[in-house]
Amino acid sequence: MTSPNGPEGAASVLNLPTGGGGRRESSSGGWGGSISNSSSIPPTGSHSLATSPTRGEGKNNDSRVTAVTGGAGFIGSHLVRLLVERGERVRVIDRPGAKLDHLPLSKIEVVSADIRDRAAVRSAIRGANAVYHLAANPQLWTHRRADFHRVNYLGTVHVLEEALAAGATRIVHTSTESILTRSRQSTPIAEDQDVPARDVIGPYCRSKFRAERFAFHLARSGAPVVIVNPTLPIGPGDWGRSPPTQMMLDFCLGRRSAYLDGELNLMDVRDIAAGMIAAMERGRPGVRYLLGAENWSIRSVFGYLAKLTGLPEPRWRVPYPVALTAAYVSEFVADVFTGTIPAATVTGVKLTRRRMHFDASRSLAELGVTPRPARESIAEAVAWFRSVGWI
Repeated sequence: MTSPNGPEGAASVLNLPTGGGGRRESSSGGWGGSISNSSSIPPTGSHSLATSPTRGEGKNNDSRVTAVTGGAGFIGSHLVRLLVERGERVRVIDRPGAKLDHLPLSKIEVVSADIRDRAAVRSAIRGANAVYHLAANPQLWTHRRADFHRVNYLGTVHVLEEALAAGATRIVHTSTESILTRSRQSTPIAEDQDVPARDVIGPYCRSKFRAERFAFHLARSGAPVVIVNPTLPIGPGDWGRSPPTQMMLDFCLGRRSAYLDGELNLMDVRDIAAGMIAAMERGRPGVRYLLGAENWSIRSVFGYLAKLTGLPEPRWRVPYPVALTAAYVSEFVADVFTGTIPAATVTGVKLTRRRMHFDASRSLAELGVTPRPARESIAEAVAWFRSVGWI
């Protein structure tokens, strides 16, 4: 089982941030068609908030267990800390061998389980009243492409089905913003975006697309499943070096002489975690909540980092055809020779051609989340790099 935002994504010259911090085949249907979020959020003010059961306001109740798959990841670790601060009894479910020493280990339960193993998931999730499912392989390349399907889709089936079988009364499924992009997008992307399957780029995105379809299928059948789609998490504490963190760190280390421009939506990881808790408490089953904040270009991120650090901005903008060719070559070398994450991925480069401009205002209003400025989060990330000796 891989935690969200674990190993760094595409690195070096063409480092491309992506979206991206549980299953056996079921009766959910095959791959194809399009998602129509028929339970999408109506305009703000036209409805009242959901009246579904809540988890309580930070009261310690030993009869309740909150399980977090992928709790050692970037988003997951901040979520775990918030839950602990609220007095919840937290069980982290993460892959065997996951780095855990950054978690409040004296205050949580940790269970090692591979979400590809249904029996292991069943044992790990037993007794959980609320389940946050974050575990996934967030990379845009893996040596065996079928691993995306096994981890991101089948793993999701295992977690959601076993959580329901165990009696969970609330489930938050973590999807991604990268499956909401379309090839011909002229308006900002909101939570009610409809995406045809043919518009989904690459094996990672397709696996997450199918996982989200399954979550919607369960919700529309009456299961208490809420879907959240975070955009790119930024801020301190990213020990796994997710793609946006790696991109910023590379700049701070003087490795950014060139860049491939594109659009990003950035949100502080702590605000994403708070949004997930709000979705657990107040979110409506079968509804997608977009957790995003500010739209930036990659170049503008580097420009702000230059002001913070005094380093020069990258001078050379890599043309798209050059970047795409380099990505194909990098993946070929990784597939045939190195077996390691390539310097650039085809999916990552192709995503830079998509309009990645998001408007999460309706989701944030319903959930009651007010994100902090992205500039503060970037500055705190850089300060954290210094504090841990990375720069």
